[in-house]
Amino acid sequence: MKVSEVPIFPSPKSVMGNGEEYELKTSIISNHQEFEDKAQLLSLCFKKMYDKDLENGEGGIELYFDSAIEKGAYKIVSDKKMCLYASDDEGMGYAIASALFLVDVKKGVAYTKTLTIEDYADKGYRSFMLSMPQGGMSLAKVKNFVDICFIFKVNYLHLHLSDNIYYYYPSKVLPQLPTPETSFSFEEIAELNAYAKVRGITLVPELDLPGHAAAITTRCPEIFANQYEGGEERVMYSEAGAIISGDELICVGSKNSMEHVFKLIDEICEMFPDSPYIHLGGDEADIEAWDNCPVCRQYRKDENIEDVHELYSDFIGRVCKRVFENGRTPIVWEGFPKKGIERIPKETIVCAWECYYHQPEDLLDAGFRIINGSWQPLYIVQSQTERWTPLDIMKWDVYNLQHFWSESRAKLNPVHLTPTEKVLGAQISSWGCFYELCMGRAIENLPAMCERLWTVKRVCSDEDFNKKHSNVVMKAAKLISQSF
Repeated sequence: MKVSEVPIFPSPKSVMGNGEEYELKTSIISNHQEFEDKAQLLSLCFKKMYDKDLENGEGGIELYFDSAIEKGAYKIVSDKKMCLYASDDEGMGYAIASALFLVDVKKGVAYTKTLTIEDYADKGYRSFMLSMPQGGMSLAKVKNFVDICFIFKVNYLHLHLSDNIYYYYPSKVLPQLPTPETSFSFEEIAELNAYAKVRGITLVPELDLPGHAAAITTRCPEIFANQYEGGEERVMYSEAGAIISGDELICVGSKNSMEHVFKLIDEICEMFPDSPYIHLGGDEADIEAWDNCPVCRQYRKDENIEDVHELYSDFIGRVCKRVFENGRTPIVWEGFPKKGIERIPKETIVCAWECYYHQPEDLLDAGFRIINGSWQPLYIVQSQTERWTPLDIMKWDVYNLQHFWSESRAKLNPVHLTPTEKVLGAQISSWGCFYELCMGRAIENLPAMCERLWTVKRVCSDEDFNKKHSNVVMKAAKLISQSF
C-alpha cells in the first residue's frame, strides 16, 4: 500500500500492511491518564462523523503512551483493533485525526484497514488565517474552523480580529473600542482558548497596526488619530484595488498613542495565555501621511529618524519589543520598509505574502525567519478570478512564492527559495469572506496545503490526490454540518 493511497490528509510518512478491511469494534479506552481528554475528543468526533457512539472498553480503539516516539509524532497499528501511540498530546491529536479518516461505517457497522502507520511533520507551522466578514462571526462558527484545522492537522489558527471596520476583541483598557454587538466577550475568548487547546490548535491573535486601523482611530481619535495639518491629497491603492488612506493610520509619534498600543498588546497577551505568537499586522500603511503630522515629525526629530520609512520600521521595532517583553514572539506581515530594518528584532517572524515590500530571500539574509503566505495559491478571497484550486496548491511547495499582481516580482518570476529551516511553514489566508464561502474553500484547500507541508517532497500525484480528496472532505464536513 502506497502512502498516497492511505485515505487521510496529509499522507503519512510510512505505511505497511495489505490494507485489508476488517470490522472494528466501536469501543475506546485510554491506557494513559493524560490522554483521557483525547479519548473523549475522539468519541465526540466519531459521533459527529459516523453517528455512532464509542463505548468504553478494550478491543476497538486504544490509546497508548510510548516514550520512544518523538514529540509530535505518532504511530497507528491497526490489526483486529486500532492502537494509537504517541509520547505527547500533539502526537496523539494527529493520531486521532488520522484514525477518524481510516474508519468507514456501512449499514451501521464500522470497518477499518489492516495497516501500520508511522508519521511526523516536516514543517511545524501549518496555519489558517480567519478574518471576519462585516457583521462579525459567531463563536460557534469560529469553533468550526478550529475543528477543520484539527482534522487536517493545521496546528495554528490566526485570528484577524482588528481592521478598518471592526475591533472584535473585548477591552477593559478602552471599553469604547470593541465593535458594538459583534465583538467577542472575555468569556467567549476564554471558551475559544479552551476549545482550541483540547484539539491541539494554537491561536494566533492579530492586532493590525499601524495601518488598517480606522476602527481604532475613529473610536478613540483623541488617543490614536494623527494631527494632520493638511497637505496635498494622495491616493494609495492595494494590489486588489482597495483605497488605503491616512485616516487608517495611527499616530506613532504620540506618547499617549503608543502607551495605549502597548496596553492593548498586553491585554491581548493576557487574553490568549496559550499563544506563543502575537501578530502585529504591519503592512499596507499610507505612511507618507505621517509627514503631515507635527507630532510624528517632532518624534522623528527627537529620535534622529530621517524619514517616514525609517519611522515605520521604528514603530514595528517598538511593538515587537513589547510582545517580547510579554514572553511571546511577534509575527508581522511583509510590509515594513527596508530602511531602518535594523530597528526590528531579528527574532521577529515575517509572513512573506507579496514579494513587493521585501523579497523573501532578503528577509532570510537579514536574519528573520519567515512563513510562506504566498497570495497565489494560498489566498481565499471573494473574487472569482483570483481563485486557486487544491491542485494548484499541490503544484506549489513551501519554498515557492507566486503572485498574480503585475507589480510583484513573483508575477513573472515565481520565487524558489533554497530549502532552509528558517522557512517555518505556510499559511492559507481568508480575507473578509462570508462564512459559507470561507468554510467551503478552507475544507477544499487546507488538505492540499498540509499535504505539501507535512512532507515537503511531494508524495501524492494529482490522480491519487483526486481519488481521496472528495471522500476525505465529505467526512471532514460532517464535523461541522450541524452548525451550517
